[in-house]
Formats: sequence, structure tokens, C-alpha cells
Amino acid sequence: MWTNCKLVKSEYVQIQNIFIMRGYKLYIGFFMAVMAFSGCNTDSVDDVTFNVSIADCADLVHKGREVTFLFEGNPDYITFYSGENGNNYANKDRTTVELNSLTLEAAFKQQYTDQEYYNQELIHAYISESFTGSYTVEGIKSSQWIKISGNAPGQLIVPVPLNSSAITTESTYDLSAYANKNFYLAFEYNAPKRNEVPQVDGNGKYVQAPRIDVQSLVLKKETVDGQQIEMSNTATDWGFQVVYENSEQKGTYLVNDESLLFQPQKNLEHNDDDVIVWMVSQKLVPNSISPDRGIAIKGTDVSLSSYTYTYSQPGVYTATFIATNANMWNSKQMIKEITFTVSE
Repeated sequence: MWTNCKLVKSEYVQIQNIFIMRGYKLYIGFFMAVMAFSGCNTDSVDDVTFNVSIADCADLVHKGREVTFLFEGNPDYITFYSGENGNNYANKDRTTVELNSLTLEAAFKQQYTDQEYYNQELIHAYISESFTGSYTVEGIKSSQWIKISGNAPGQLIVPVPLNSSAITTESTYDLSAYANKNFYLAFEYNAPKRNEVPQVDGNGKYVQAPRIDVQSLVLKKETVDGQQIEMSNTATDWGFQVVYENSEQKGTYLVNDESLLFQPQKNLEHNDDDVIVWMVSQKLVPNSISPDRGIAIKGTDVSLSSYTYTYSQPGVYTATFIATNANMWNSKQMIKEITFTVSE
């Protein structure tokens, strides 16, 4: 058992503890001496023996068809990088990237618009480079904000209803000027005080101020190598937080995964003063990018002689395979790359 080096360190400790508990200290010395003479090294792992080839000739690799990689050797673990955008071994340590373009797409829906709010902008979008991340009214007011919304060409288009019917606007705003800058995005809901609040809905009048949904919000960036990246989850990706500047309600202004909701209720407010509620994003770093990660295709519990993968686009790719032998104390790796052309 000992000369074959099958025991691991935890087992050595367990055996020592048993001997000590039973008072057989002499056996401990004998046990350790045997281990020393046997030449065992529990930290060592086998050298990696591994090679990769393509089953068919390189000129037979086509998009939409499986390509089979053949393996020689049986390492404990194999990780695969296809060479495509987002799965490229050359980008495994990359955390920033140069951008070709940066755009913001937004869709707003406004409904339940009272006659007093016809032909008015109630939702405003701003960008700030100076906001410190203090999500308070004071923090917002002490920062410089640039308005990017309205109804002029080049702005982020927001609803300006002419009647009480629901209205939706969709537009794209060019953020290329911020491709290498850190900034915050904010929305301000601002419904001015009304002269009169009706007791019941009807005839183009509503007892609540208009509801506005930011139905979708997508930040799109294209890297210099053509990778398309989108950020759309308003709760996690954007990290919006609600700041109440002037509102007695706090339960119907919501940040969901796919939208932002500004929804005043009834005549509990907005008849005595303006309703002003902000939603401000976390700091946005547009040129940041997550490092490319490989796909684990083999563990110690299986033997793998081949692996198939399908490329969806033509081009020249370098597939990378990382073969690893490892235990909890040590590891050895071998990296194999194979470059080929995927044709139409």
C-alpha cells in the first residue's frame, strides 16, 4: 500500500492520529521511515501527454457542419477555446477593449395621460461624468448632467402625447463620444403640479399622473475586432437605483430586470406640488470587457478521444486546447493550438 503511493496527505494524518490515540508512537516513526525510503511524493502529478488533430482535411471544414478534433493522450482535464469572439484564448486576460461604436437604444411607453399633461415631456434622460455615486437628491444636484433626450434629431426620443391614448417611442442615441469615458445614465420623471385633480377617471382626465415605462434599454458596443456586445438588464447590468426628490409614494417606482417603471398613484400626490423621481445607473465603463473563458470538455471521470464543434461563420480560427493533470497540491499543463479555415 505504501510503496505504491496510493495514500494522500489526509490519510497520512488520519493514520498518525490513530497511532497517537492508541499510544503506539513507535509505529509512527516506522511508518514515516517507510514512506521516506519508498521515495513517494504525494505532490507530484504525471507529465501531460497530449496532441490534437482534425479528423478531416482542413479544406473540408465548413460553417454549419461539425468539425471533429482527435485527441492523443488522456489528461485529467481538457479546456477548449474555439477561437471565436468571446471564446478566444488570446483574450483570456483581456479586461478592456477599443470600441468602434457605442449606441444606446431605448423604448418609452406613456399612458393614462391627463389633459393637463398633453404636449409635455415628463421623462428626461441625462448623462454625467461627475456624479460621485451618492444616490441622494443632494448627490444628484451637486453633479453636472447633460440632457440627451427630447424630440430633436439626434436626441433620445421621449413621448410627447397629444391626447390620452398610450404612446410609445423608440430611438437610438450615439454614445461614441463616451466610448473611452466612465459615466452614469439617469432618468428624471417630472410631472408638474396640476391645477385640478378629478375625482374619477374619464373624458381624457385621470386621477393619477401619467405612467411611464422605460420598456427596454440596450447599450450596444462593437469592438475593433468586430465583436458585438449588448447590455440590457436594467437591474443587474445597469444597476439603476431610485432616488425620490419630491414624491410621497415609494412603492410604484420600480427597477425590474427588463424595464423601469414610473407610476404615480391616484391623487395622493401631484396636486400640491410637482412629482420628481430619479432613477440613476451604476457607473458605466463602456470599454471594459469580461475576459474570454474556455469550455471545460473533460474531467477525471471520463475518457475523451475526440470532440466535435460547429462554427457558424466562415473565417480563419485558432482552436486552443489546454490539457491538465492535477491534484490538490500540484498541476501540469500542455497547450495545443491548431489553426484552420472555415469556408462557406
